[in-house]
Amino acid sequence: MQTGRAKNTGTWQTLPNGDFTVTVQEAGGALVYRWVLKAGLTVPAGNHEFAAQFNNGTGVRSAAGDGYRVDAQGSGGSASVRGGFVPTR
Repeated sequence: MQTGRAKNTGTWQTLPNGDFTVTVQEAGGALVYRWVLKAGLTVPAGNHEFAAQFNNGTGVRSAAGDGYRVDAQGSGGSASVRGGFVPTR
């Protein structure tokens, strides 16, 4: 749940910046980062990274409610994956 303290500080990906429209917005109480591949473009087979950064202000913040979802469409059909993040401490 977005408490109003989390602020977007950037995004990046290992694929060309110009291939995607990237948006960040608050929706349903969460900070949502979205990468949409521009029409007519394809992503080559391989491993690719997409990253979102935010600043949560001062104090301790739990990542228990943080998660991700990826939806993809290709010549072989569609696929989706979703999950959460495990604290490193």
